[in-house]
Amino acid sequence: MGRKTIGLLAATTLTLAACGTGGGTLDPPDEPDSPVLRIQYEGGFVPVEWSLASGPSYQLLSDGRLIFAGVTTMQYPGPLVVPYQQVQLTEADMDRVLGLVDEIGLPDMVDERDDTQAQYIADASTYVITYWDDAGEHKYSIYGLGIESDSANEATALALDLDILMLELSSGEPETYVADEIKVFAGVSMAQPEPGFEDVRPWPLPDDPQDWSGFSGIDWKCNVYPGDRLDLFTEATQVTQWMAPSGDAGPYTLLVRQLLPGEEGCPVLGSP
Repeated sequence: MGRKTIGLLAATTLTLAACGTGGGTLDPPDEPDSPVLRIQYEGGFVPVEWSLASGPSYQLLSDGRLIFAGVTTMQYPGPLVVPYQQVQLTEADMDRVLGLVDEIGLPDMVDERDDTQAQYIADASTYVITYWDDAGEHKYSIYGLGIESDSANEATALALDLDILMLELSSGEPETYVADEIKVFAGVSMAQPEPGFEDVRPWPLPDDPQDWSGFSGIDWKCNVYPGDRLDLFTEATQVTQWMAPSGDAGPYTLLVRQLLPGEEGCPVLGSP
């Protein structure tokens, strides 16, 4: 799935000139790889596979690198791994972002949520903004961002501006982002690929997925590997199946994505 941006819909009515004050007063952490801002979609009426394989839409690091999900095409089957790209922001651009973060009020939030849109639509996704500073993590979640309503929440309106700004800043000349680690989910394939799209390959990893950690309620296993293992999956697609190393189960479907700085690895056993 490609980048999900409400900004494309809102750009006709909101001007980018309104984004930020141009003089942000917030200071990012000193460590170059420290996350400052993360934007991602969570939940909604989507398959479990999509939720497990989807990462943040945008992540800003303290050294000014903006990492974002690459654009994918409508080609079927699509690539197994959604690429990430990065651009280097200027100090002025960082000020614009931090200025909006300040206007939204994230430094004063701990974990706040706007559920106004829940009365208009069910099963929408939640737009989650996370900001980090010396005081820790600050989160603002907005259910169904972009759905027309009578909400007068100023922070939510500013979140739309932030989404537009992220779209603008990521439209420069990006470079490929390569993560230090990847997260791999393995589940026994329950369906046969459509005729003409069969693609069964040998097991690509050194250990058996039956030895990986598990989850409560869903039939997926998870493990984390060094980032250079991503090369094993560059030619695979979403319908590629993998023969089980032990022969006792499978074939398997794999979900693979890069872990961005500050992201956790596999969920704890028994987590939803």
